[in-house]
Parts: sequence; C-alpha cells; structure tokens
Amino acid sequence: MRTRKDKPASIHEAIRRRLIVPEKANSRDRYPTIGYCLSQQAWYGWNATAFNKFCIGSQVKVGNCAYNQERGAWTAETLEDAKEMAKDFARGVA
Repeated sequence: MRTRKDKPASIHEAIRRRLIVPEKANSRDRYPTIGYCLSQQAWYGWNATAFNKFCIGSQVKVGNCAYNQERGAWTAETLEDAKEMAKDFARGVA
C-alpha cells in the first residue's frame, strides 16, 4: 500500500527504491540501521518509523535526533562525517 505516489509506504521500500546498501551501525546491532546510496553520495539512518539522509553539508543542531552531546552542533565536511551523523540518528531515534 502506498500513501502517495511520490512517498514510499515503508522504510524498506524507500531503501529499495533509492538503492541504499544497508549495513549495521555497529557490531552489536541485530539489524542494519544505516546505509549508503552511491548515486546520491549520501548516508541514511533509520529505525522502524524514522528515516533521514545525511551528506556533505548536512548540519546537526541541538534538538535534532542525530544530535550527540559529545560532538555538539556540527556540519558534515566528508562522507565519513555524514556516516557518523547517520549512526547518531539511528541511535537517537531508537
């Protein structure tokens, strides 16, 4: 079932449609909660109800699900930074 023509009905469908390669955020995870999309040069983080994209230039501010007190507010300058934001987001919405 689809809610709108342009909006996927589930996170699994969004991952499949965007050709995101899922991976576990850390070795303790049971399921993949982050993934990389080569065509968009972006990392994604998700859980059962939330899904977000992070790329170079993405910003995290106080109050965002990806906010981590150890890092504070920051901007992704590399794809590795974007991956860390996706990991923080996946933990923040868990």
